[in-house]
Amino acid sequence: MREVLTRKDLQGMRCEDLDELIYEVKGEEATTINKGGRDSQVDYLMSREKTVSLLPTIRKVLDQNNGRCLDTQEERNIVAIALIAELIAVKRSMNG
Repeated sequence: MREVLTRKDLQGMRCEDLDELIYEVKGEEATTINKGGRDSQVDYLMSREKTVSLLPTIRKVLDQNNGRCLDTQEERNIVAIALIAELIAVKRSMNG
């Protein structure tokens, strides 16, 4: 069972610890989305504001897999990491 953190707890944490917590939470979200299959993945990506910026990464991954759905958890994790990296790059570019 996960400990419930208050806003005060979170504000008292070091930036590095908050970074790790964000990766953990988003990683769990990515796993849930990926386990839902192709429809879940497409629905999620289409619901995101910055999906257009992810298209080059998505196309690259699909090209590397000959357009097939990602079958293994390892493949899904690689895609999740690539998408997270792309999102971080987009966020940084937006912040100047």
